[in-house]
Amino acid sequence: MVEACIVVTGAAGLIGASVSRRLKASGHEVIGLDHRSGPEVSLRCDLRERVQTTASLQLVNPGVVVHCAAVKNLLECENNPEVAYQVNVESTRTIGRWTSEMGAYLLFLSSDLVFGGCEGGNYSEEDIPIPIGVYATQKYEAERSLELHPAAAICRCAFVIPSSHETRVEELRREALLDEVETQSMFLHHLEYRLGRGMTTWASSRVRSNPTSLEALAAALEAVIERGLVGIFHTVGTTATSRYSLAHKFCELRGYDSALIRDFESSFSRQTRPSDCSLASADTYRKLEFNPESGDVHFLLEHW
Repeated sequence: MVEACIVVTGAAGLIGASVSRRLKASGHEVIGLDHRSGPEVSLRCDLRERVQTTASLQLVNPGVVVHCAAVKNLLECENNPEVAYQVNVESTRTIGRWTSEMGAYLLFLSSDLVFGGCEGGNYSEEDIPIPIGVYATQKYEAERSLELHPAAAICRCAFVIPSSHETRVEELRREALLDEVETQSMFLHHLEYRLGRGMTTWASSRVRSNPTSLEALAAALEAVIERGLVGIFHTVGTTATSRYSLAHKFCELRGYDSALIRDFESSFSRQTRPSDCSLASADTYRKLEFNPESGDVHFLLEHW
C-alpha cells in the first residue's frame, strides 16, 4: 500500500480522471493537476511552464507522480509540434528530474504508437521503438529521458475505450455527424449512435492495435504503483484487432447491421498511424498477476 500523496497530471482528461477516481476509491490521497478545471482537479497548473510545474510539485510534495498529461491529438501535434513538445517531452523531463531528485516514484503514460509498425506488430517491452510522426516521436523521446530514473515505470497504452455510461454528450454530438470517428476513445459510442439509427460509418481494416477498456487501464496503472514496479509495461488489452474487425464484432453482439460498416481510412490517418503497432502484453499481465482473459476484446465488448 502506497502511503504517500499521489499527484496525477492531466486529471481533467479521460485517463487522468479515471486513474484519480480509482486511486481515491482505494484510499489514496490524490491531488489532480491540470491547466483545465474538472471534478478530479485539485490544483491548476500549466505543465508547459517549468517553474510553475516544479513549484506545484514542491507545494504538494508527493511520493508518487502519475504523469498522464499529454497532447494526444495527432493532427494537433503535426500542426503545432512546438506546443506539443512542451507538454509531451519538456514536462516529462521536468517531472522526471524533480521525482528523481526527491526520491519519488514516477509512472509515465506512454503510447503504442512509439512503434512504427515496420516489424509487423506484437512488440514486446524489450523491442526498440521506431516512431513515425510527431506525437510518436515525442512520446519516445519522453520515454528515453527517463532511462536513468531510479524509480520510474513507463506504461504504454493503446486505443482506450471508456464504458458506455461514460458519455461525453457534446463530443458525441460532434462525432455523430462524421462518417469516420476522430476521437478514438469515442469509437464504440460513435458506432452505437450511428448504427442504431441505420447510418453508414467508416472504420479502417489497415490499422491494428489493442483495444483497452478505461477501467482495465486504470486498474493496471494502480497495480504497477502498488507494486512499485520499475521498467516498461504494456498495459493494454490482449487482443490485437483492427477498427473494422472490432466494429463487426460489435455488430454481432448488439444485433446491428454489419453492412453499414465501410472499410475506409482518411489520408491523414494513413500518413500518421502505423499499420500495426500491436503490443505483446503477456509479461506485463504476469507481473501484475492479471488474468489475460480480462483483457480480451470479447470481454471488453460484453462488459461495455
